[in-house]
Amino acid sequence: MKKQYLLSTIGIATALSFGVINSVNALDLSTGATEQSAEVTIQVTVTGETASGIITTPEDGAIFYTPKIKVGELYSEAAEVEYTLIYTGENEAEAEDEYSLPVTGSVTYTLPPHQVTPVGEGVSDGHEYWILDLDEYGGQFGHYVLTSTVNGMESTRDSVSFEYRALDIYDAGTTEEKTQNPIVTVVHAPGVKNILIQVYDKNGRAILDEAIEITSNGDDTTENVVLPLAKYGVPEGDYTVVSTPYDESGNILDINAKTTVHYVPAPAPNVPNTGGNLFSGLNFSNPDYITTGLCILFVTAFFAILILRKKNKDSRR
Repeated sequence: MKKQYLLSTIGIATALSFGVINSVNALDLSTGATEQSAEVTIQVTVTGETASGIITTPEDGAIFYTPKIKVGELYSEAAEVEYTLIYTGENEAEAEDEYSLPVTGSVTYTLPPHQVTPVGEGVSDGHEYWILDLDEYGGQFGHYVLTSTVNGMESTRDSVSFEYRALDIYDAGTTEEKTQNPIVTVVHAPGVKNILIQVYDKNGRAILDEAIEITSNGDDTTENVVLPLAKYGVPEGDYTVVSTPYDESGNILDINAKTTVHYVPAPAPNVPNTGGNLFSGLNFSNPDYITTGLCILFVTAFFAILILRKKNKDSRR
């Protein structure tokens, strides 16, 4: 009996020993697998900088009324920036791809290259400005395209389009105090000698008997002009203002400039209430009645005296 109990105890202890050994081995294997999966390989590629350039001013689609235009260029890795100016007349390019293709009647000007100034030792990045004088390149009114390239590389090409106009007109946002006549602001470029301004209603009918004429000294300037709509008794509404620029010889310099103004007539003056009564559309006050009555009394007395004097003369005869 005791022998059998001893053998059972030895068997249980042996089984427990094998269980502990297998658990430790399994834990080692799991830990080893986790460490191996944590190994990651990272590949980094470093690229070098290349030349580039961007025209920061003028903005694309800008309109100017002076021939002197500020040009700004933001560049990188640059030694020289080349510019090309294209006058396209009234034919505005619709896509950037067309900027380098002169259209019919256009003129292309190659501007002198600009040597850029490094901003520090060994650094060729920067932002520089210069003045483009259109008078040096024909000075014609119309559409222009300005392109730039850096270090002669076509891949760095950038373009902007802008307009140079002889005249601009816009609603000043104010009116004449008593008449409520609209006021417009006129801006014109150098070379404009005379400006004619006409106002039209919604049906295209001219309002002014004669166009307003402005004479300039030829310099670029800005001035306000009053539109005398109250004089013509026009109703409230929107009116189109058209202005045309002329040179000293009376030739039209550029396309018309237009704007729209809203006119509200001044209110009619109120008849003051004097505290009296209305008679035949007239507003009579009490003092008016007294004055009128006295006048009638004096006139009646005057004629009565004349009649009495005449009767006295007749009775003496």
